Amino acid sequence: MKSNNIPFVLVDRYVENPKEVNGVYCLNEKGVELGMDYLLNKGKKRIAFVTGPMNLNISKQRLQGYINAMTKANLYNEDFVFEGDFTTDGGIDLTKEILKSNIKLDAIFYGNDAMALGGIKVLIREGYKIPEDISVMGFDNVKISSFIQPELTTVSQPIYDMGRAACTLLIDSIDDKTINKQIYFQPELVIRDTV
Repeated sequence: MKSNNIPFVLVDRYVENPKEVNGVYCLNEKGVELGMDYLLNKGKKRIAFVTGPMNLNISKQRLQGYINAMTKANLYNEDFVFEGDFTTDGGIDLTKEILKSNIKLDAIFYGNDAMALGGIKVLIREGYKIPEDISVMGFDNVKISSFIQPELTTVSQPIYDMGRAACTLLIDSIDDKTINKQIYFQPELVIRDTV
């Protein structure tokens, strides 16, 4: 698209030289660190992390936030990392796998809310009380996160603001094809009932 002078904006997706294209991003690594700090401050020590597909940079960034926080707390264990796929079904399947592994955990941090919702479904079916027996955290703050019971503690991306910024940047790049701008948004911790 760039070589054909077609204006475009990347939204939370990365290419090899991101500074050469227009993009709108959330600080994924920082967001996971926020969530991890909250879990660690609540006394959680055995925290699993379920990534998204590892061919995506956002999955790598979110995993790096987990590694940073657990390493800083001297608690990092690569056996607590599981690769997911950002889908509810993936969250269901991986949570079953985690439970079968008999790893003793006090929290699971899912790389997005869809997987966390699947995970909560499995945990409740298996008789776990959330958050009494195990805490759950997600990432994204999709609307349904506040409708389920218990309501999901998550890291929020300012999705509306990111979309608005992407549209504005796209319009600007249509007017001036030489723009190469990257806009980064801060994530926020949304404390609800699963931790």
